[in-house]
Amino acid sequence: MKKFLLILPIVVITGLIFFYKFKEDGASTLNLTVNNEVESFDPAIAFNDDALFIMAQSMETLYQYHYLKRPYEVIPSLADGMPEISNDGKNYKIKIKRNIYYHENSELIPKGRTLIVDDFIWQIKRLAFKPLKSTGRWLFENKLKGFNEFSDKVGESIDAFYTEEIEGIRKIDDYTFEIQLLRPEPNLLYYLSMQFTAPVPLELIKKTDNNLKDVLVGTGPYVYERYAQGKYFLKRFTKFHKEYYPVAGDRYANTENLLSASKKRLPFIENLVIEAIPSEDLRWDKFRNGKIDILDVPKKHLVKLSTSSSDDYQKLVNEGVKVKHFSRQTTRWLGFNMNDPIWGENLNLRKAVAHAINYERYIELLTNNTNLKANSLFNPSIQGYNPSHRLPYGYDIVKAKEYLAKSGYRPGELVLTYSTRGTQKAHMEEAQFLQNQLKRIGIDLKINVLEF
Repeated sequence: MKKFLLILPIVVITGLIFFYKFKEDGASTLNLTVNNEVESFDPAIAFNDDALFIMAQSMETLYQYHYLKRPYEVIPSLADGMPEISNDGKNYKIKIKRNIYYHENSELIPKGRTLIVDDFIWQIKRLAFKPLKSTGRWLFENKLKGFNEFSDKVGESIDAFYTEEIEGIRKIDDYTFEIQLLRPEPNLLYYLSMQFTAPVPLELIKKTDNNLKDVLVGTGPYVYERYAQGKYFLKRFTKFHKEYYPVAGDRYANTENLLSASKKRLPFIENLVIEAIPSEDLRWDKFRNGKIDILDVPKKHLVKLSTSSSDDYQKLVNEGVKVKHFSRQTTRWLGFNMNDPIWGENLNLRKAVAHAINYERYIELLTNNTNLKANSLFNPSIQGYNPSHRLPYGYDIVKAKEYLAKSGYRPGELVLTYSTRGTQKAHMEEAQFLQNQLKRIGIDLKINVLEF
C-alpha cells in the first residue's frame, strides 16, 4: 500500500464575496475581534491573520496597498516615493520619509526616536539570523546579495549579528539606502509591503535580547497599550505622521460612497479594542449584543443574509446594522507534494485527483455559493488576471478513473494523507469533503489535523 503526502501548489477555489456587517454608534472606541490570541508580535516571525491584523494597526512598512483600488496598487507608506530601479532590475534605491516618530509607550526606545534607514536594515538582518527561524527568511534568501553568506557567517552568534553586514544592503545616509539583488525580482515591492520588513530599531533589539514576541512598537496610527482578559487595547498615536484618506478608488469604492471621507486625516477613531474570540457563535452573539462593532458574517448566516429581501436581513437593518457585500482577496488551493518520488513523477495520478473533485459542489457546500471558482493562480484583484482563461482540467469522474488506471494503480491500492490548514470546523469539513470525493474513484484519504 503506497502512502504519500499532499502539500503544495494547485489552485482549486478562489474565495470571493464575503459579507461584512457593521454598526455606527459615534463612539470614540471601535470594538473588533480576532479568532485567536496572538503568540508573537515579532515581525520576523508572526505570519497569521490574527497577529498581522493587530500588528498592522501599530507597524508600518516601506510600501502599502491602496485599499480602495482593484487590482491592487502598491503605493509609498514610510518610503518617500517609489524606488529608483536600475535598468537591469537588480538595484533599488529607496528614500524614506523624515520626522517619522516611534511610539513612546515603553522605555525600550528613547523618547522622540525617529525613523532612519538603519531600522530597515536591522530587520532584514533579523530575517537572516538563524536562531530566530524567521518565517520571512524566504523573501531575501537566494535573492539579496550577501544574504545567505551573512546568515552562514553569523550562525548562532549574536555578537556577529551586530558586527557583520549584508553585502547587498548599502546605507547612503540616514534617509537613503540601496538594495542589490542577485537577479531581478519583480515581487520586491510586494515583499517590502509585508510586515516581515517593518522597521525595528537597534535599541529595541538590544533591550529585548532580540526577542520581540511580546513587544509591539512601531510608527503606525495606534499605540499598543496592553493585553488584558482576552483583549488587546490600542490608542491613537498623537505623533502619527500626516496621512489622509484616499481621494480615488475603483468602481465599487465610488458606487458604495466609500470616498466620502476623502482628504480627512487618519486615523478616525480614538481607541481600538480587539478581542480574541475563538468561537464563531460567541462572536455573533457579542455582535448582536453590541459588544463588537464590525464582524464577518458567520458562515451559517450567509444564505439568510445574502439578499436584502430576507427577513433576517431586514431584522438587522431595523436594529441599525448595515450589511455590506464586497469581495475578499483570498485564494484556496489543493497542493501536491512534488518531492514525493511516486506522486511527483506520476502525472496521471495527479490528473486523476484533479478531475475527481467537484469544485462547484465544494463552493456550494463549504461557502454557501459565496466564492468563485478559480481559473488560474491569479484572482480578480491581481494584475495578470484573465477572465477568459480556462483550467486544463474539470470535474469528470470518468476521466478521473481513466487517469487512475493509467497511473498504474487500481481502486483501493492508494492511501493519501491530507494535512489540514488548521483545527477549525471549516478545515475539517473541507478535509472530509475531499475524502468523500476521492473515495468515489477508489482512493482513500487519511486526514492529518495540523494547527496553523
